[in-house]
Amino acid sequence: MIIEEHKKEEYLESKEIFLDTCVDELREQEILEVNELYMDDMKKSILLNDQKEEIEKLKMKNGIKI
Repeated sequence: MIIEEHKKEEYLESKEIFLDTCVDELREQEILEVNELYMDDMKKSILLNDQKEEIEKLKMKNGIKI
């Protein structure tokens, strides 16, 4: 009886540890996905800013005013 109870307790502890690990990994994955989206947005913003600067340079070079 005592051995069976101990096995059951160990099983429950192992199960809890496993579930905690899974939840932690899911949270980490979610954070990584959000960070990846943020980085993509930053890259797009930088590229758009570079394009805007290039257009302004071309306008100045060609004397175009808008």
